[in-house]
Amino acid sequence: MKFSMESAKLTDEQWIEHAYLKAAKGTHTGLIGVSGIVAGVALAAVTGTGFAFLPPAIIGIHTAWRRNKEMSESQTAIQQYGCVAHELEGHSLGEYCEQYGDETAIAQLIWAEKKGLRLSPDAEALLNLWRQRQEKPKPQRKESLNKLLEPATLTPSAFTNQAVGSESEERSIDLPANDEPDDSDEQRSMEPDLSNPDPRARMVDLLTVLGRDGFPLGSLIHHPFVWFYGASQSGKTTAALMLAIARLALDHQVGYFSTDDDYPKRIAWSEVASNFRAYSQGVDRMTRAIESASKHSLKHQSVIFDEMLAAASQYEIDLQKLLTAVLMKGPKSGIGFIGISQNDTSGAHGLKGMDATWRSGRVGIFAVHTEDEMGERSPTGKYLIDRNGREDRWELPSWILTETNEYGHPDPVVWMLTRFPELTSSNGSRQTPDRDGQNPDKTGTSAGQNPDNPHGLVDKPVLGLIQELGQNWAGLSERSFLGLFLTLSKGMGRTRFIEQHMGVTSGRKRQEISKYIDSLLAKFQVEETR
Repeated sequence: MKFSMESAKLTDEQWIEHAYLKAAKGTHTGLIGVSGIVAGVALAAVTGTGFAFLPPAIIGIHTAWRRNKEMSESQTAIQQYGCVAHELEGHSLGEYCEQYGDETAIAQLIWAEKKGLRLSPDAEALLNLWRQRQEKPKPQRKESLNKLLEPATLTPSAFTNQAVGSESEERSIDLPANDEPDDSDEQRSMEPDLSNPDPRARMVDLLTVLGRDGFPLGSLIHHPFVWFYGASQSGKTTAALMLAIARLALDHQVGYFSTDDDYPKRIAWSEVASNFRAYSQGVDRMTRAIESASKHSLKHQSVIFDEMLAAASQYEIDLQKLLTAVLMKGPKSGIGFIGISQNDTSGAHGLKGMDATWRSGRVGIFAVHTEDEMGERSPTGKYLIDRNGREDRWELPSWILTETNEYGHPDPVVWMLTRFPELTSSNGSRQTPDRDGQNPDKTGTSAGQNPDNPHGLVDKPVLGLIQELGQNWAGLSERSFLGLFLTLSKGMGRTRFIEQHMGVTSGRKRQEISKYIDSLLAKFQVEETR
């Protein structure tokens, strides 16, 4: 047998399995609980006090519960987000760093620490050592984006805070703290001047200031493969739409492919797929186009494929040929491919044995979210960027978060479209269409038009969106649906109810259902149990 160092490397899936088992083996919750009870009984026998066993037993049971909770949270991070470094020790941690780079491991450890996950002793030591070696971050350079007007002269490092070095240079990750003021803080809080009547020049001005203020979106304009991922409600689709709007302003044709009708209708897409069949056909058609494309023949052509993990797992759409074509022939064809998913592993999307190509061929953008005590998610506006093994952190500046969407949340997409009306659809609307209003009630009046019953809730069927989710929901009255929600969501929170019981993974659908639940609570004057 021929010796090979490469053959000893684990795949993404093998690392996830290894870390998952490590998390399970490292938490002996049953033994801890039993040990506490045994210690309590022994103490009671020695002291002769009947209730002396209670404190050790309670401590043991509580410790077991806490360890079990830590194990569950760790395994969730491993399975859903591919974060494994925090569970690795010794040679395993060293081999992972050697295979994927120290910066990948450090980024995972920082994320795990922020999520409150428990780090192995070796992982904690590695993170502490990295922090000791960090120097005070230098002020960001102010890059000019005039090169956008001449795409052929654009270099990969034109919009980043660090120049891309040679392969022989030592790679490092720089995640400077945001709470340290510098001389340019005041300038960074200023909204850009977008008075230029030419949308192309206006977009160049916007991208210039975004790059100055820590969100160099312009560095992605001509990249053939950009992959946005993260949990629902993390902000991944928001960032993808910002990139799409920028490309539209710079004369790109941008198509949007979704498995359902939940897509941003206000943007002037060149084409739209809004159901399973059209999505599948779009995958096949785009695959053929990229495979047969001559050099730069697809220049200024961009596509967004949304919910790619759901397309591969739930709808069983074969993405292998499309993603392979993008990785292998995307740069030559000139295509601008944008993928949106909840996962960043190649195997989850149908690619086998292409881990290295996947990591080097795409720019990975992880959207960081936060959760409240009830599990309600919200975006932080922060993103971790993985570009060919080099890590960076971006954050949306405050001035682009000054306008809100129909849900009352700060939305940079709304901000951009307000200043670029040329990029909006003539038939579009800023608000998501009211699906309830599309189904007249028994009197022939659309919901919301009767002043005596502004919500139109009494005996009507539930929202059409909910009926689409399957037989378990179709045919319910609004009163019945609200009763089920109040019963099943108790103790788990609204977000997890919508995701687990209703099977909704789309962030926009989840927001629409949540808004609908609020209207039912208001109509029936019922308080949600937290």
